[in-house]
Amino acid sequence: MSYAFTRMDEAKIADIQSGLTGFVSKPAAMTDRAARILKQIQEQEAVTKLDSEKDKLDKYAKLEVNDKMIRILLTAPVLFDPGEAVLKKETTLALDEIARSLKSLPNQIVVEGHTDNVPISQGKYSTNWGLSIARAVSVVDYFTKVKNLPSEKFIVAGYGEFRPLYPNDTPANCAQNRRIEINVIK
Repeated sequence: MSYAFTRMDEAKIADIQSGLTGFVSKPAAMTDRAARILKQIQEQEAVTKLDSEKDKLDKYAKLEVNDKMIRILLTAPVLFDPGEAVLKKETTLALDEIARSLKSLPNQIVVEGHTDNVPISQGKYSTNWGLSIARAVSVVDYFTKVKNLPSEKFIVAGYGEFRPLYPNDTPANCAQNRRIEINVIK
């Protein structure tokens, strides 16, 4: 390398030195890149953990992974009684498995509540929108208060009946639309 430097003109040597100086003096860029890579590894580990628990979760949840998020769909018959936002005991088993996978992730997690379009006629909630928000809050409360996940990771959203997966024309479709979605944002 020293011999090569003796054969170059001063302009080329200055260019090389400037490039090397720029490379060495950019620790922030290298740190950002390392952080992104670490985050990708953590996301992949979470997906792997969830996949390994698939047998336990299949009864309660569906896992979808794309380039924007990791989505976990939990259907309401397993989660809540009709018109209620209190988690059923059997639901906590599924949430325990999910919490273990989410614990190591630094990502934002959006917990969405969804309902069918059947109007609420009695009970604590006057609208499906209020019920969907209360259900999402119940899930976040479980993650943060019982499983000790950091509260600042979570965002709660309630969509009521306004984002159905299926037409609300059969009891089976209505049941599929009553759900919680846990979206880990990549």
